[in-house]
Amino acid sequence: MTFSFEELDQIIKDGLVNNNYLVIEEEIYNKLSVDDAHYINHITHNLLFRLPENEIKFFEWLKEVEPIVWQDLWKSDNITEVPYLVSISFLPVIVENKDRGFPICDLRSIDNYFFSIDHMVDEESKVFFDVSKEKLKNRERMTMTELLSLEISVAPIDIWHFAYKFKLDLNKCKDAVHQLSKDNALVHLKDAEYLAPFINF
Repeated sequence: MTFSFEELDQIIKDGLVNNNYLVIEEEIYNKLSVDDAHYINHITHNLLFRLPENEIKFFEWLKEVEPIVWQDLWKSDNITEVPYLVSISFLPVIVENKDRGFPICDLRSIDNYFFSIDHMVDEESKVFFDVSKEKLKNRERMTMTELLSLEISVAPIDIWHFAYKFKLDLNKCKDAVHQLSKDNALVHLKDAEYLAPFINF
């Protein structure tokens, strides 16, 4: 753990807003370990927390580049006064994968683009993994499909966080998904109900 139990209790106390939700300062959030996040989740399991500032910046970007996704996620929520509140149970997930953020994997009105290693078809995917890892090792330029394959092999990620992380064109990222799917290297489950069994948080 990065913080002691006493320090974490104080972080919770300082971050509570009207006993309704938790706000963790960015400086503290960046130092949290996964164990710290699990402790906070255990103590405040019935609360919401506000997404960290870097993730809020991502969703403001998403609102501009693909508003239909943003609306699917947030439009039904009353976010006029307090935007971007999510269940505290997501805190360990976000802390563990800080460069991947709040997972977009439960879209209802449009196709999902969330992938984990379980979506990679074994034999066909191995070719992409091997090539990608070799290029990374040699610091060679990768194709979009190679980079996406490598990222999926590291940890689960959605296409919007992938595009944002690497400052890539979103449509070209989606094209990479379609190409991997066409090459039988990636299973693209578009519906949230079929995607659910592959989500472990």
